[in-house]
Amino acid sequence: MNGAVDSRRDSRRELLIVFGIWLVVCLFETWNARAGIAERLFADPDDAMRLVQVRDWLAGQSWFDVTQYRLNPPHGGAMHWSRLVDIPIAAVILLARPLLGQLGAESAALIVVPLLTLGIAMLLVYRIGAKLMGGPAALLAVLATPASLGAMKQIRVMRIDHHGWQIVLALATILAMLDNRPRRAGVAAGAAMALWLNISIEGLPFAAGVGAWFALEWLFDLATGERLKSYLGSLTVTSLALFVLTHAPATWAGHPHDAVNDAHFAAFGAAWLCSLVGVRNDIADRWKRFGILAVTGIVSAAAMFAVDPHCLEGPFSSLDPLVKKYWYDGVDEGRPAWQLDPKDAAAALAQSLVGLAGALLAIWKAAPDKRRGWIIFTYALGVLTLSGVFVIREATYASVVSLPGTAFLCDFALVRARRISATPIRVVATVASVFIMAPAYAAPALVMPEDPRLIHAIQASDYCVHRSELEKLDNLPTTNLAAPLDITAAILASTHQRAIAGGYHRMPDAIRDVILLFMTSPDEARQILAKRHIDYLVFCPNTPESVWWARHGPNGLAARLNANQAPDWLEPVDLHTRGLKIWHVRQEPAAAQPKA
Repeated sequence: MNGAVDSRRDSRRELLIVFGIWLVVCLFETWNARAGIAERLFADPDDAMRLVQVRDWLAGQSWFDVTQYRLNPPHGGAMHWSRLVDIPIAAVILLARPLLGQLGAESAALIVVPLLTLGIAMLLVYRIGAKLMGGPAALLAVLATPASLGAMKQIRVMRIDHHGWQIVLALATILAMLDNRPRRAGVAAGAAMALWLNISIEGLPFAAGVGAWFALEWLFDLATGERLKSYLGSLTVTSLALFVLTHAPATWAGHPHDAVNDAHFAAFGAAWLCSLVGVRNDIADRWKRFGILAVTGIVSAAAMFAVDPHCLEGPFSSLDPLVKKYWYDGVDEGRPAWQLDPKDAAAALAQSLVGLAGALLAIWKAAPDKRRGWIIFTYALGVLTLSGVFVIREATYASVVSLPGTAFLCDFALVRARRISATPIRVVATVASVFIMAPAYAAPALVMPEDPRLIHAIQASDYCVHRSELEKLDNLPTTNLAAPLDITAAILASTHQRAIAGGYHRMPDAIRDVILLFMTSPDEARQILAKRHIDYLVFCPNTPESVWWARHGPNGLAARLNANQAPDWLEPVDLHTRGLKIWHVRQEPAAAQPKA
């Protein structure tokens, strides 16, 4: 009895420590980000666009309609984002607006939502670590969470897009997998994966991996069948419910390959029904159980193909070849590891690989009653790391998930370092052990590149997206602007203007026009501007994007603008901007000047 009381007391004390660590991180991050918050210096254009989407929803746009009507005018730009991510952002804005006004309320949301996400992630890391190895080592994992690659990239102040929630849901799923109560484990894991899939189709490989694990458990242990049935049932029902709640009925029969759709529901439902019939605890023959699982997989796949014969096509398979080559293939975070610079790929994957090494060691060295949990954790982390090899952005999710394994490895090394009798060697070994938790191996992915030209280009881009800079565009009449893809979201967030396109793949024709606008000759560019009814062109010279256009179109409009050689049909507009260049598009060719 006293042991149980002491355990609960220790758990409460450790939770208070987790809260204290999170509070310190909140204060530190908020203070460091104060200038960026004031100037709306978003780490990613998607965060700016997410804020715009929430504003539109709060201003009366339908819950079911996520079209961005200030892109691709007059039709609007189709988006595939989930409204679920908008809810906490909108809630903070609505609560804070009476006290802080619109701008202050949005600033509060840019602070509160990412830090809340981080707090939940830290709590889940602690819960997973406590289940696997006890509180003190779990606190080590918590302490490292804010400094992990995933948190530094995806869960920091102003990062309000959906990637932080994907990390939280991955952690929640793994925590559910570690639950010894079969039905609760399956229901919780299925619900977490359904939420992830509603937010992003990126979760599909992990959802399949979780289902495969529960199937393997039943194959080798009859008593675990309830976990598989509960998981498939929860995944099916929750996915359907979320889909109905976030999609208009007119879209229910569509087959978009960039979001969960009816073909996936058919697969989930077929697998669930098969499990209800076939997964029982009285089938002693393991080969029969294997056959039941094989039939379940075949029926599930058949149901998916029956609904959508093209279901295996990727979300970007229908992109125009020019758009794919000059836009999508340049987005590194969506590419596989083997297509990246080896140093970048190694930096992205290093943290999860160290965590895997620690988890494998834990399977060998941990107490017998913890071994099953470590096997589950190692499997889940392995699936997520493998997903990161194919889409490098998912390596940031794996980096946070890996922290309990990294903490075990660090703790194991520290214990052995302290046993070394020679003081100098003990000190070196102790420092080296601590560095196992440090993000030093991930730093190359985050530090500023040494190339001075690239540094200048990044700084030029930052100048152009300052709110105080962009707001000057509202001195122009509200109209259609032409602008590079990377700064379009910031323009929409800080002005009332419209633009051709941002980097959102459901508007490929608009993206194609922006690419051709800046890569082709000025005469062809002018035709695109006329077709799009563009009155003003906004450009940020010598940024990474404008340099990219110029390199691939050396005789194009971007190259001319970078060289300060605008064609004569562009009339400069002086809005006293520091980085942005603005031109009015003349509708008629400039009159020739008479010779002296």
